[in-house]
Amino acid sequence: MQTVTKTLRLPVDLAEKGELKAAEVGQTFNELAIDALQQWVGEMLGAESEDDFLSELSRLVRSWFDSHDFPPDVTLRVVRRIRSDARLLSRYRRIAQDGRARGKLHQSIGKTVKQALNATAGRSVKVDPAVELITSYTILRPS
Repeated sequence: MQTVTKTLRLPVDLAEKGELKAAEVGQTFNELAIDALQQWVGEMLGAESEDDFLSELSRLVRSWFDSHDFPPDVTLRVVRRIRSDARLLSRYRRIAQDGRARGKLHQSIGKTVKQALNATAGRSVKVDPAVELITSYTILRPS
């Protein structure tokens, strides 16, 4: 991705609050500013497409894991990768604006992982939503 450097004059209190918020969500100030601008421009151009996000996620899952040999908690690992990748997390947040959208997206992520790996579903495992982005995931195994 090509980038361009722009200089902005910000009120001191806005810059300070931005730095604090960025640190709170594990981003740099630049990443936070880019996310905010992308969200605002995205709202002007149309919301982030869940289908586009899931399509990219499917491609990534196939590149991260072997469909014949992956860990049973592969879905949890994918969610953790989303959480640790600023760009994917930003896209996730734009789609999961509220509890209902978040729940639908979580189900879609699980289905996407299962389909990308041609996996068979097992039992459901609960996780702490304060630690993970999700409340549960399904154990998967190769078909």
